[in-house]
Amino acid sequence: MKKVFLITEDDTLRQTVAQCVAKLDATVESCGEWSEAKDALFKDRFDAVCIDYDAIKIEGLDAFILLDNILQKELTPGVLLLRKASQRAKQFISSLDSFRDSIELGGAEPSVELLAPHLQDLLAEAAADREQAQAPEADVGPTLVEVHLPSLEKGLLDKVSLPRVLYTLAQTRATGLLQLQNDSIKRRYAIREGQPLELKSAAFSDIETLASAFAWQGGQYAFAKTSVPDGEPIDVLPFIFNSLDRHVPQRRVMQSMMPHMRTYPTVTNLWAKRRDAVKANAILDKFMKACDGETHLEKALAALGADATAGFKASLYARHTDLIMLRSQPTPEGVNVQYDAAVEQAQQQRVEEEKKATKAYRATGTGRLDLEKELHDFLDEIEQATPYEIFDVWEGCGREPIKTKFYKMVKMHHPDVYGGNVSGDVKRLAQEIFIAIKDAYTELLKVEKEQTRPDPRESTGVGDSISEPMTSGRTSTNSGGKSVAGPSTETLNTGVSAASTGLDEPSFGAEPATQMASEEVDTDDSARQSRVERLKAKRRATPIGLGREPSTPIVQGKTRKSELRQGSEERKARLEKLRRKSTSGTTSGIHNRGDKAKKAFNEGYKAYRENENEHLAFRYFSTAYNLEPDNPTYMTFYGYFLFLNEPDKRDEAQKVLEKAIEIGDRQSLPDAHLFLGHILKVKDKSRQAMKHFKIAHKLNPKSREAERELRLYQMRHKDESNDESDAGSFLKNLFKK
Repeated sequence: MKKVFLITEDDTLRQTVAQCVAKLDATVESCGEWSEAKDALFKDRFDAVCIDYDAIKIEGLDAFILLDNILQKELTPGVLLLRKASQRAKQFISSLDSFRDSIELGGAEPSVELLAPHLQDLLAEAAADREQAQAPEADVGPTLVEVHLPSLEKGLLDKVSLPRVLYTLAQTRATGLLQLQNDSIKRRYAIREGQPLELKSAAFSDIETLASAFAWQGGQYAFAKTSVPDGEPIDVLPFIFNSLDRHVPQRRVMQSMMPHMRTYPTVTNLWAKRRDAVKANAILDKFMKACDGETHLEKALAALGADATAGFKASLYARHTDLIMLRSQPTPEGVNVQYDAAVEQAQQQRVEEEKKATKAYRATGTGRLDLEKELHDFLDEIEQATPYEIFDVWEGCGREPIKTKFYKMVKMHHPDVYGGNVSGDVKRLAQEIFIAIKDAYTELLKVEKEQTRPDPRESTGVGDSISEPMTSGRTSTNSGGKSVAGPSTETLNTGVSAASTGLDEPSFGAEPATQMASEEVDTDDSARQSRVERLKAKRRATPIGLGREPSTPIVQGKTRKSELRQGSEERKARLEKLRRKSTSGTTSGIHNRGDKAKKAFNEGYKAYRENENEHLAFRYFSTAYNLEPDNPTYMTFYGYFLFLNEPDKRDEAQKVLEKAIEIGDRQSLPDAHLFLGHILKVKDKSRQAMKHFKIAHKLNPKSREAERELRLYQMRHKDESNDESDAGSFLKNLFKK
């Protein structure tokens, strides 16, 4: 029996949903607190999750991010119940993969008639997704057809159609430069991961010209793998369909399909994967339903009635994208498409590369040091940027662009992205970045209400952003494995030749396409300088950069650092320390010192917690501290265990702990204050000790030791006050007598 999980505090809504699911042969579980809901979702698996938006929105963004991760792992769809229309909620769930369109009550009370159709569709969709995920792909059809995709290097468009070329690029997820030529017409397009990029650059042809090239009756194509600049990706499959519909004459479409009228169009396994993406295309959906493998193409098109003309274009699209196979014999069981071994191998390699490129993999693998440096550089970059530059928006943009960018950045930079088993440095830097993004978001919402100005970049052509510094769109990897910045749009605006762009140019000659020497400078300094130049260009394009003062200034005579946080000098010192630590990680000797220090500290902590051997723990902590004397965590435990093992050196231990507190590392601060409180207590400085115990308890409310010290201090002072009051009463009664 299917199970629905409901998060709400409204008893009426609970009863209504229970009545709905009872009609659907399902059960419902509900709770009103997010903490309870989280535990239930971890323990059990549900077929659908409904959230009363008014009940959960108080938990904030982190709750939604965690909920989205849980639902994606379980292939469970989620839906929001909105009492009234909320644009903010719609925008937010659009960035979460597991959530479907929200159910709007429009101010009305929840009813079975209103909710039942939505819940029925939700449960049906969940069942289909899980059945598709559990069924092996080879079982879709017993007839296995191996498809050989055309060569991308070069070819003639009268032999390999342009839709087939674009489809092959999409299937192989190729990145490079595509060039089309028809007589004297030459056009160039950037392709990344199989998707054409829309670029505002004179070096590349407009994306609309690629669509119009579908009308060509001849010509040739060439493709060269190379790095490409940033741009807006275009979804290939809808683009192919729309271009066929708009630019290919009906006469040519019918000429292409007429020779196949007596064949049997059979649906392939690819249709099940793409059906949801083309739900809005009613003609294609209707045509695919007619392709049962037992009906001739002629009858399948005739079954469309008045839509038969549009059905021809749908059939041509389905053939170019392998949604159907035209069989000479009836094939009612369907067809399973398998691409040639080279494509399968390339796709498998891409999956492995994407896995290794994820932040969670890099945070625990061999790329941890590189990731730490990238995080540090990005943190330094956003610390020097204004809130407008962080979100790549302009003054007077209004709140909507800010919120859209914020939701994307939350998914990209939330600390949970790096997984749980990460180093302290990665965790600390990720938290610093996330806090800086949230602070910038808060500052922008204070001054931005409605949009008052258009985007100035639409007229200037400046359009790079630092809001996505660690995606493949911002960097590429050379053969040495070092991350280098990809060519920016600005560098491509100076001309249209290959030499001016520094890209590898495809060749139409008889010889295979040769690669030109790239003009990229693969050094981290040049990549950083490129970002600085783009940042300057953006500032010049904004109203502030033109010499005018903002109507509501965010920075008034202060730097970005001093505005977002107090204690900018302390933060600057911490950033400088992180920079030195990151830069120093270029030699294997220093890497070994850091690894040895970390290993010694872990052994010391184990000796302290598991074996209660304070002397052995002190030896390990001393080793870690001597190897990395500036590490606040090592400093904290060394100082305290110096006091435990050598009480006569308590003054020295106090200075070490005070220095650790001055650094301000959030991870070690609770222990540093707690340990310093113990030392001050032994030195009969109770008031100062209690001050540090209170701070330790505030930073870590779960600290039983700090809580116990505070409770003992309160009990002691309560007893002293009672003794004083008893003595006063005795003397008072004595004098009365």
